[in-house]
Amino acid sequence: MLRALLLIVALLIIAAIVVTATGLVDFRQTQQGQAPKVEMKVNKIDVGTTATTVKVPTVEMKDKQVDVPTVRVDKGEAANAQ
Repeated sequence: MLRALLLIVALLIIAAIVVTATGLVDFRQTQQGQAPKVEMKVNKIDVGTTATTVKVPTVEMKDKQVDVPTVRVDKGEAANAQ
């Protein structure tokens, strides 16, 4: 459990470094002093869909006769009647 928590924290730190390094997020300190104020500039990201044609695998169903295992259970009344 602790390893998973450390892994998640490490991934979050790496993600923050990558996002800051690529310029998606920009931090600027706007006030010097005891409790500095930080201004954050975030680039706009649009998420949407685009219609396009792609190759998609298809599954075909056909009937085929095969042998399948069967199990038969007797109630055991004849065996207990002795």
